[in-house]
Amino acid sequence: MFGETRCGDTSRDGAGRARRPDAQADLEESLSLDGRKWVHARSHLELGKLALKAGNKAAAVELRAAIPLAESDNDPLRPRSPSPVK
Repeated sequence: MFGETRCGDTSRDGAGRARRPDAQADLEESLSLDGRKWVHARSHLELGKLALKAGNKAAAVELRAAIPLAESDNDPLRPRSPSPVK
């Protein structure tokens, strides 16, 4: 709903995100869809993490873009607790 699917597909865990070749495309797609500001904030955050992992320090612009979006939708941008493995 509203881009959450694409954002959620790529932010399940750090290791999985780095291995998914389509993660960046999914996150960019989530930004192009209508959605809650917190969803766009999380997408910017994850795009920034991917770029930093790839050595692109100019990616800080993605990280900075996440902050006002998250704050305006009451999302503290804290890491989410991983789901317990069953």
